[in-house]
Amino acid sequence: MKKRTFDQEYKIQAVELCLEGDKSIAQVAKELGLAYNTLHRWVKEYKESDGKSFVGSGHIKPQNQEII
Repeated sequence: MKKRTFDQEYKIQAVELCLEGDKSIAQVAKELGLAYNTLHRWVKEYKESDGKSFVGSGHIKPQNQEII
């Protein structure tokens, strides 16, 4: 089975469905075909990073920029 990958925009839209709507994380995860734990982790990362989460593809998180 191939591992699915999701881009930053998709993750943010999924998280916003949870935060701005009246549906629970479990309901949104089921509708999108995601594991509850995955979406819960995305929501947590989004909240902790003040909306600047889900960097990837060679991009550096702001808190790690100083190290480099």
